[in-house]
Amino acid sequence: MNYELLLDIATPTLSIGWMVFGGALMAIAAVMMFYPRTPASVVAYMAMWAGYLSGYTPIDTGDFVFWGIVTAIVFANNRMLPRFVRESRRGVGYIAGGAIAGMAVGLTFYRPASVILGAAFGAIIGAIAYARTDRGKVLDFPHAKFFNYLGAKGIPATVTASMIGLIVARLIVYSMLAQAS
Repeated sequence: MNYELLLDIATPTLSIGWMVFGGALMAIAAVMMFYPRTPASVVAYMAMWAGYLSGYTPIDTGDFVFWGIVTAIVFANNRMLPRFVRESRRGVGYIAGGAIAGMAVGLTFYRPASVILGAAFGAIIGAIAYARTDRGKVLDFPHAKFFNYLGAKGIPATVTASMIGLIVARLIVYSMLAQAS
């Protein structure tokens, strides 16, 4: 049997399959940001691996180590929160939506720092916007209660949105380089 021919046929199919799987994981992670019971950053980290395995998103080992550690910290922090905070959805739509919007703005500059800072800034703006509503007055902006809640909900949203943004950015750069050659 000609294994080289089989490998030539299977490799593009596997690559596209991994990328589709990674895209599905990114979409799931984005939706999970709005339902904070389980940290979406774990799913976003799995999407990063799927993108890497596809061969369409070149990711360095250092990035995997960094985002793996950050994901572990977010997961552990989420488990240490009191149950009523962990399961609270108060303002999460504003915070997650702000993180995604900020990440999208950060993508326009294509610098990893701009993606991360955009997501963080968006989460902060979303939390402040929610705190200014009638239902959000209970967060008591700008006191410690607000900042504690922002840390509990904003950091996971920022990490998830940042990973999704970095995967998308790497995919865009790869496709531009492929077109140029």
